[in-house]
Amino acid sequence: MKIRSMRELAAFNEMLNRCCGQVWIESPDGEKLDLTEESTRTRGLSALLGERAEEYGIYARSREDEMLLLDYFCTWVRKTA
Repeated sequence: MKIRSMRELAAFNEMLNRCCGQVWIESPDGEKLDLTEESTRTRGLSALLGERAEEYGIYARSREDEMLLLDYFCTWVRKTA
C-alpha cells in the first residue's frame, strides 16, 4: 500500500487510532514496524510514503482490526479507482 497524499495519510492515521490491538507493517527484509505505537508509527508511515511502499505487508493481530483494515482498503480502492 502506498500513501499518495496528505489526505490519505490523515485517513489512514485516523483508522489506526481506532484499532484496539497491534497493527504492523513488515518490510521484504522482515523488519516489523508497529503502527499502533507512537514511537514507531511515524517511521512506519514514512515507509508507506516511500518508493518501496508497495513491498510492505500490513498485518493486524485482532479480527476486529483486520476488519477495520479491510474496510479502509475497500473504501480507499473505490476512491482511487
